[in-house]
Amino acid sequence: MGEMIAMLTHQWKQPLAALMLKTGTVRDKIQMLDIEDKDQKFLTKNLEGVESILNDQNHLIQDFRDFFHPNKEGTLFNLARAVKSSIEVLDGLFVKSDIKLDIGIDEKIEIIGIERDLRHVIINILKNAVDQINDKEVENPTITLTAIKKGCCTEIDIEDNAGGIDKDIIKTIFEPYVSTKQLNGTGLGLYISKRITQESFKGDISVENTKNGAKFCIVLLGNGEMEKSCSQNNLTIK
Repeated sequence: MGEMIAMLTHQWKQPLAALMLKTGTVRDKIQMLDIEDKDQKFLTKNLEGVESILNDQNHLIQDFRDFFHPNKEGTLFNLARAVKSSIEVLDGLFVKSDIKLDIGIDEKIEIIGIERDLRHVIINILKNAVDQINDKEVENPTITLTAIKKGCCTEIDIEDNAGGIDKDIIKTIFEPYVSTKQLNGTGLGLYISKRITQESFKGDISVENTKNGAKFCIVLLGNGEMEKSCSQNNLTIK
């Protein structure tokens, strides 16, 4: 699996590099155009959004390549900043689908781990919520994301109002090749997200159906010292 991913990422990097070069060329051209300031700002802002997504995907490819290497070192990062960055990647989808985001995060929460790994997990769950909302044509679509500290752990809850996950697959939703998207899903997104959470943050992900929709709970423990602290205080991750 590691060798296959290494080969795939090598191939993916080439078109990404070409796209990044072309966006640079377009940026230079925009600066030369004789157009109104508001139009130039509009084009520049959207181009910066494209460049941000390309850059994020480039880092994501690197993460996939390193996925099976257990010696990745975590750093201290701000959770609210990581969530904001994740939301920016999907901003166009939220606007297009007229989805209301309700965010409630303590700005002081900090996590030890790989920030890009957590961003990948959050992006994947949010994207799944958007897909469910669109597939079910939900009226007044809403996604709620909250995060709180619980002892030495941090809990992130992401809930949508798309009616929930079919009871026939909810118990196996984190297994590989299980998907709610029929022909359009690989069934690997949630499996990889769970693996990342367990391996990078010593945590876990669970899901349950609520009266409104599906609620994903991400519990992050952090590094070995935090895990030891939890053990000493008889705290466990469920």
